[in-house]
Amino acid sequence: MAAIWNEIILDWEGETYNVRPTIDFLNHLEQGSGSSLTHLLIRLGKNDLPSGKACELISKTLTYAGANVTPEDVFLATGGINVDMMQAAQIILVGCMPAPQDDKPKKKATRKKASK
Repeated sequence: MAAIWNEIILDWEGETYNVRPTIDFLNHLEQGSGSSLTHLLIRLGKNDLPSGKACELISKTLTYAGANVTPEDVFLATGGINVDMMQAAQIILVGCMPAPQDDKPKKKATRKKASK
């Protein structure tokens, strides 16, 4: 089975953290009010992603990958509003979208009737 998502790679305090999104990871990110991935992607597309949400998204991803970091740590390290921070949030959100599948024709599902 091919991977659904591409790996997300973030650097934090000299360490590189890798996350391959899973349903568990998506659910982890979506915990909390106003944190649906769809809502965050729409806001990102409108250049209206709040810096606090971006910091939270980055810290949740890094924590999932094994780092010990809070949204406040991210805010402090990036100065709150920072191009790198918004790019990291974009990398995470885009990484949560399914990877494009190749153009190979799909096998048709075969249906088998249950025996009585």
